[in-house]
Amino acid sequence: MEFVYIFFILTLAFVALCVLYKLKPKPLDPDSLTHEEIKKVRSKFNHPDVDGVCYGFTLNWAQDVAQGNEEQFYQKLSAMRLHRADLPSALKGIGYKEASNQELTSEEEVTKTLPDLFEKISIAQDPDDYREKYGALIRQPDISTILSKINTESTPAKHVFYKTHTFANKSEAIKYFDFLRSLGLKEHVAVVISTADHAMGFKRLGDQWLFIDINKLYKQNKEIPYFKVSASELVDILYDSSFDDNIQSRLTVNTDFISAQDEPYLLAGLKNAFPVFPLGSKISYKDKIDLFKLAAIQGDMVTVKKCLNAGLSVFSKKPLDDNSPILKAIDQGRRDVFAAMIRSSPNRLNQKRKSDGATLLHLACKKGGNGIVEELVQFKRLNVDAQDFNGMTPLMYACRLSIYTNDAQLIQLMLDRGASLTIKDKKGLTALDHAQETGHKIAEGLLVEKLNEHKTHDLGERGKHTSGRHFTFFNAKINEQSIPSSPLNAGPANS
Repeated sequence: MEFVYIFFILTLAFVALCVLYKLKPKPLDPDSLTHEEIKKVRSKFNHPDVDGVCYGFTLNWAQDVAQGNEEQFYQKLSAMRLHRADLPSALKGIGYKEASNQELTSEEEVTKTLPDLFEKISIAQDPDDYREKYGALIRQPDISTILSKINTESTPAKHVFYKTHTFANKSEAIKYFDFLRSLGLKEHVAVVISTADHAMGFKRLGDQWLFIDINKLYKQNKEIPYFKVSASELVDILYDSSFDDNIQSRLTVNTDFISAQDEPYLLAGLKNAFPVFPLGSKISYKDKIDLFKLAAIQGDMVTVKKCLNAGLSVFSKKPLDDNSPILKAIDQGRRDVFAAMIRSSPNRLNQKRKSDGATLLHLACKKGGNGIVEELVQFKRLNVDAQDFNGMTPLMYACRLSIYTNDAQLIQLMLDRGASLTIKDKKGLTALDHAQETGHKIAEGLLVEKLNEHKTHDLGERGKHTSGRHFTFFNAKINEQSIPSSPLNAGPANS
């Protein structure tokens, strides 16, 4: 019995030690800088919490490459790596030195710029969270607008070319990079290359390529955050960064070329390269739809129109779901893309999503913005009061306050189209109730105004009918008084 007790105590002690070991902070690797570490340091400067910052990071890198500030960007990463555990206190120390007119070291000069870099990364990563700063609702693919907002130089970087590419295999991808070299791609041109959920960057570096990925910083060389590779090595890393299993054959990406100069040779050379239309039969339908979706996200109208002409379904040949190309257009507020798509399938205008019963109008009201809603309300067959599985109408979606719905024009479009103010959802709530519940003051004001108009109109109509009845009754009394009492004179008085 005593042995069992001792064994039990030792087991508890072992478990406790294991737990303490797991809870113990792991020492930082001085030679690395991870995506999570960058997010963690960024969070100390009161920026909105996000799942990742790969896009904002890569776009800031691309801007610095285009403007000749590439080395400064790498110096900032080095300072970030050095101070990832103590940046706020390091900045405080720098502030004390400046206040006492002490000269800063070159490393301190770089370190004090990090809060500004985190600000620009955040603005680029999630522009829809910074509506007040942009003065409008801006989405992530609106690169020209984002570049103008994060620019601090006299010569701004520009979004000079973009295209959605698909490569059947690694060999075809290698040919693409060889093709870029043959076009004479300049070293000051940075390319943001994105899959559906990750963004990376590359540029020419003499006879080699420079590749940067926030998930692989300092992996090739502990002194530099990027890779220096051949075209075939670049493709291997690109596939490794884009797929979990690295056994995928087809790679579909968006490419955005950033430069401070116009690069007309890119448009001429890349316009009809990768993919070549019509799409070959060797491409699976899923891969075709993946291309269609990325083109919709990027706003690549050339590719979108070619996908439509090739007969690809904007609904992915399935009931409406989140992977439908048309929903990608709504999600990114791509009005021109959406307009082309919905005109190709007007018979599915009111189709409901399988998961929740939401229609295109529901989803446009929730996140698409007033431009897409304006496209939809032009259709006479539109069911403006369609109800989802919870009984909610599109107007109710629009009345729930968010960064996407806080827009008077959106609400007014729905009201002008005749959206019902009296329908109740399964909880017994009207659109006005939803506006009040979420504090949507713009919607509440417009709905109350509309309801008052209805009341005034109803009272006016009631008044007309009431006045008519009084007038008829008054005339009837006069006629009664003028009619002789003799039953022989039962006709009208003037007959």
